[in-house]
Amino acid sequence: MNNRMLAMLAYAGTLPFVGSAALTIFGIDTVPTLGSGPQIAAAWALTIASFIAGVHWGQYLSNGARAGIMLAIVSNAIAILGWLAFLALPLRFALLAFAALFAILLLIDRRLHEAGFIGPGYWRTRLGVTLVVVAALLVTAVFA
Repeated sequence: MNNRMLAMLAYAGTLPFVGSAALTIFGIDTVPTLGSGPQIAAAWALTIASFIAGVHWGQYLSNGARAGIMLAIVSNAIAILGWLAFLALPLRFALLAFAALFAILLLIDRRLHEAGFIGPGYWRTRLGVTLVVVAALLVTAVFA
């Protein structure tokens, strides 16, 4: 799969975040079978944060000691923290926690990029996608 296709898939993954923010801004309380905008955003955030943590785990498995054991530990910690935020926090605070987790995941990717583990195209995509996701989560939390 080429970089353009990967970028398109990554940006498509922002649609549930942007849609949830729009639902919340416009006061649409629920979407049948899916729930409220904040509920949709939190569930999708858990999914995507876990996915990105899995990508980091994969980087550790592929690169071992060169990537550092902390990458494996932090990737697991982020998945667990996301799960706990989803289950234990009031929805507004869970959304804020996910915004913070996505920022942390981006910082990890920046380090992976600087170390040469991920290329410039992937880094640019992650940066753009994360900005959209964090903004949408913050908007959803404010209007929730």
